[in-house]
Amino acid sequence: MALKQVPRTAVKACVKRYGTFLMRYPPEERQERMQLLARWQWMQPVVDEVQRELYPPAAIAPTQSLPAFPSPIGGLTYQRYACKQGDPLSCNLCQPTTPEGTPIQTCPGCDFPTLLPDKAELRGQRGGYQIERWLGRQGNGRLYTAIQLGSNQPVVVKEYLLPQPYFNAAASQQQKTAFKNLAGLSLADGRVQDFRLVQALDAIADDLQARCYLILDERGAYPTLSRYFSHGALTHAEVRWVLNQVLQTLEFLHGQKFRLPSGQTQTGIAHGNISLHSLLIGSENEPDVSLQSATLQSNGIQSNGIQSNEIQNNSLQNGSLLDRPLSSSTLPQGHGSSRLLDAAYFIYLCDLALWERLFDPIMLTAPPASPTQDLIDLGYVAFYLLAGRTRTETGQPLDPRNREHWQTADPFLKSFILRLMGIDVPFESAEVARRELARSPQLTIMPLFNDSAIAETTSKPKTPLWLIGLLSLLGIGILAWVIWLLLPKPDPTPDIAVAPQLANLKDVGGIPAGKFTYTAATGGIWGYVLQQPDLIQKGQTLEQRLQAAQPNLQLDYQPVASLEAAIAQVQSGKAAFAVVPLIEPLPDDLKATAIAHDGLVFVVAFSYSNRDNSLPKQLQGKISLEQLQQLYSGKITNWQELGASVLPVNLYQPANPESISVFHQRILKPTADGSSSRQALVKTLPDFELFRTIIRDFESRQIGGIGFSSLSKVVGQCSVYPLAVQTAANTAVQAVVLDDNRAIDPATDLCDKKGSYRPSVELITSGRYPLAYPIAIVSPRRNDRPAIGEKFAEMLKTREGQTLLHQTGLVPLN
Repeated sequence: MALKQVPRTAVKACVKRYGTFLMRYPPEERQERMQLLARWQWMQPVVDEVQRELYPPAAIAPTQSLPAFPSPIGGLTYQRYACKQGDPLSCNLCQPTTPEGTPIQTCPGCDFPTLLPDKAELRGQRGGYQIERWLGRQGNGRLYTAIQLGSNQPVVVKEYLLPQPYFNAAASQQQKTAFKNLAGLSLADGRVQDFRLVQALDAIADDLQARCYLILDERGAYPTLSRYFSHGALTHAEVRWVLNQVLQTLEFLHGQKFRLPSGQTQTGIAHGNISLHSLLIGSENEPDVSLQSATLQSNGIQSNGIQSNEIQNNSLQNGSLLDRPLSSSTLPQGHGSSRLLDAAYFIYLCDLALWERLFDPIMLTAPPASPTQDLIDLGYVAFYLLAGRTRTETGQPLDPRNREHWQTADPFLKSFILRLMGIDVPFESAEVARRELARSPQLTIMPLFNDSAIAETTSKPKTPLWLIGLLSLLGIGILAWVIWLLLPKPDPTPDIAVAPQLANLKDVGGIPAGKFTYTAATGGIWGYVLQQPDLIQKGQTLEQRLQAAQPNLQLDYQPVASLEAAIAQVQSGKAAFAVVPLIEPLPDDLKATAIAHDGLVFVVAFSYSNRDNSLPKQLQGKISLEQLQQLYSGKITNWQELGASVLPVNLYQPANPESISVFHQRILKPTADGSSSRQALVKTLPDFELFRTIIRDFESRQIGGIGFSSLSKVVGQCSVYPLAVQTAANTAVQAVVLDDNRAIDPATDLCDKKGSYRPSVELITSGRYPLAYPIAIVSPRRNDRPAIGEKFAEMLKTREGQTLLHQTGLVPLN
């Protein structure tokens, strides 16, 4: 309270001096450090005033034009075609066969390329895909449901077209080549992280036709925000929730280093296509919001036809069939409903401009993709969500500069959205914007026509002058101390750039001289793959191969009790680095470099003599995360409760602190009733003893045991069967596949086919298997510590190093 009584002129003088000191820093860092002072709401006006005085170029934002996406996009993209329904991409008359069943390539009415026929097959780098049905339009393409051949996994196919009136043969070939080189992203350091961007599983350029195909997972068919909110405006809390989720993804996109399919790396990528139509909403708890609902909706539209006046001009418009309104029973409502915030909903981004713009007809132009433009577009999205429409009653686009178009809004939220749009002082980055959003006060709803009335109207008793002077001195002292705390300190060493992959271990140079201690968790996967003989070749360990390739490398491996202890050893300097599974965020003073992948696998008995009554067959080879939680928390004690035979359940866990840590983080999360009584009955055994005990339980004691272990230890044996894992929103994913890339099933004779099955590199490295995780070298972010961790990682990331890790059972990075 004392700080608030300091005279405004004294506060401004201190802030101005601090702002002058920051002039030596780049604008984005300057803005970020200045905004730290605004964590106290009463100081925000002073900070804003000083910024306008000291940094005038940033204070006056250029006038921004309204973005293109509020307008209907249906008939504009391919207007050279005389489509009867106004948009060839949405036209359900563009069928692949005549009424007599004769295949055709173009629509008889307008000559636009027809839809893909049902059961059509596409062949990509990662396998084949069979089309099931057309869903409708999405962005610049058409969506279809499909399955991946072999694994029968559901996928979504997005078809892009290069029709001849817009793309000649040379341009078409050029765009196809660019598409294969650009359609997809992965983190350059090999980490797998879900940052809520619908990414490509495969990219296919058709050699015979002017078409390209993007293969997406099921999230590609989630409804767009324009479809979801066709019922009305969002509440202020819901808009803030949407902003926070999208800003998180943009912060990640703008700041990370990515590898493109061409092999090139790029630091920071702008989305370039933020709109109501490229933001998807999905719920893990309500799968009807995803593929199934979209399919039902599109089927209804296909059978009933499309009415051009189905959506009025003052609603949230889109030319996609997927964006048509759903019934109120299918999706949570707007109109002030808080159901969106109560359920496990997420906002996903799709249609990255990096490849989406390749299929813009040549006559269309769009603003260049940039982080600044992403924030502007997101501001307009929030503006339209608050209004529940994109146009006025007269058909004109809503204008955020017109006070009447805002209706009512929270003052903070309105100011925040105007800054996103660049109409007010713009944010320097998505990170700064999200941090500002997190500091927002409690939302209050009031008419914006009375903005000027926000002022103190109550009188306050006068304070004695001597008390004001004393509080002023005290406040200035505290403010000076706060500013000193905010003064820049030496930055930590940035992450090392990804170097080109070397061929052999011996090719890695610059290894620091001296003997270095490093660590991992006792009983963890690293100790096993490092020192277990015969994994690479008979009588030889990975440790021996590394030492033979680099004789000057002096490493002393000293394991500790747990993952937490290994991390602490690196932080304290007792260990130069650690090798750990990357399952939780690291402290800010540490960095990680992925070297391989592993996963957690739940296993039950694979009984050769009693296979027909075995658990793998009765469970259909799969189990859900929810069922695993119920088993290990004591809610299920007999397999009959899961539809199997009457068998009591025995629970096992490995004597491996890493696997147990993953289990507790991914499976045994805190439950509402806090049930954990069954945990006392979980038996801890070494991995291979665990496997033998489970098979003895089933064959000798008529008990159905279940346990878990590292994927790298499960593959290669045949006493237990690894169950496919199913999440709430997806089908079950089997991490083990045969040599022909087909997933194993309960009918597969694991003993007969021993040596012909392996972990699925694609499912593990892409994160589609929900219990996968990277194995990483964790080292300090400090210049005064030798870079031995980085060099060790560089060795293991060579082609020879990746081959050796693969031979030990780990999944390589590529």
